[in-house]
Order: sequence, then C-alpha cells, then structure tokens
Amino acid sequence: HPRLCQAFSAPTPSEAKRRRAVTAVGGTTTAGELVDHPLLQRRLATASPIFSAQIDLHRLPFLRGHTVGGQVIVPGAALLEAALAAAGHGREGATPQLEEVTLPALLALPAEGALELQTQLSGGSGESRVEVYGRATGEETWRVHLTARLRVDGGEPGTPLDLQAVQ
Repeated sequence: HPRLCQAFSAPTPSEAKRRRAVTAVGGTTTAGELVDHPLLQRRLATASPIFSAQIDLHRLPFLRGHTVGGQVIVPGAALLEAALAAAGHGREGATPQLEEVTLPALLALPAEGALELQTQLSGGSGESRVEVYGRATGEETWRVHLTARLRVDGGEPGTPLDLQAVQ
C-alpha cells in the first residue's frame, strides 16, 4: 500500500539500539530492550527493572586473567559494575552509590558454555536494593552473588532509587 510505505521511516541509530526485541532467556521467550553494556545486555519487560546478560570468554576475554585454581572467576568489581550500571540505566547524570555491599558467593564460569547473569533492582518501604544473580546456561537454580542498598546523586543514606525513572 503506497500510503503505508510513505509513512514508514527507518529508526535512528539510538532508536535501533533501544528497540524492542524478543530473545530466549532461561528457556522462555521474553521481550526486552537491548542495552549497550556487556554485563546488562537486555532490560527485560518486567514490572521491576531486571537486566539479563550472557557471559562467556568469547564475549568477555579479559576474564581469562581471573583464574583461581584453574577456574575462571568473575571478579567482584564486574558484579559491582553490573549493579551500578543497572542503577544508572536511563538516568543520565545520575550518580548511583552502593551501600552495605555483600558478595555471598563466587561466580565461576563453567568449563564449557556460558553464564546467565541477572541484575535486579527493587524498592519499597523507603529502601531501594540491587541484587546480582548467576547460573550456568541450562541450569534451573539462580544463586545470588551480590546484594546492596542503593542511593542516587549523593542523597542521604537510604534515599530510595526512583524505579520509575529507570523503567
């Protein structure tokens, strides 16, 4: 139809980067927004902000330098980066800060395959939190690898993150 063809325009590069896409996440099909960050990769279409990424040595070759006892370990600094990047996503100029950070378990890459990483933001009752979970691709059980309380823009401790601004 000629009228439809005239009304169509290609997305700009920034629109293309933020386009809606469908991907397989954890064996299910989930819509999400592509994110230009190697530890976030996709913002899932969920009520609370959840970011999902696949991590392997092909995508992140620097991890080869983080081997302990023959096993590649994702450094704690990478988990902190995922948490801070998720908290700052879509909030230009914001300065997210993490408090009360705990790293309850090491995150090791499987000998073959990839890791699935999920970074989740949550808030309620005047407090905002971030948690980073991981599992080997194909496994069912998620394990928590980072938890922290969030505050943004140098506010008073416990100033909740505005989750609406992130979404």
